[in-house]
Formats: sequence, structure tokens, C-alpha cells
Amino acid sequence: MRLALEAVEEKKGIDPLAIDLKGIASFTDAFVICTGQQRRQTQAICDAVVDRLRQTSSDLRTQQ
Repeated sequence: MRLALEAVEEKKGIDPLAIDLKGIASFTDAFVICTGQQRRQTQAICDAVVDRLRQTSSDLRTQQ
């Protein structure tokens, strides 16, 4: 989650929040939530998080 939050902060995401769901939910380990000021920024944040997690060999199966 730390890597995802760092990527959000680099792209100036607003009010980032990470929720650890390991052992609570069977469909995911975590949620990372933040706000962007416009659609282009929000997409850049998403892309940065995905890129950062893939670079570190994190098990990234789905994103929404």
C-alpha cells in the first residue's frame, strides 16, 4: 500500500486513503482511494499506481 500511496502523492492526488482488507475480504487485499481535480489527472494517478505496482512485481490482478 505504501507504494500505491507514494504514486498517488507524486501525481498530486487529493486526500489519499488506503484500507487494508487482508483477512477481511476474499476479493482484495486493499483499497486505495483518492480524488483528482479533473479526469485527466485521475487517469494519470491510476496509471502511476498501476505502473508502480507492476515495477515491483506486486500481484496486481484487477483495477477499478
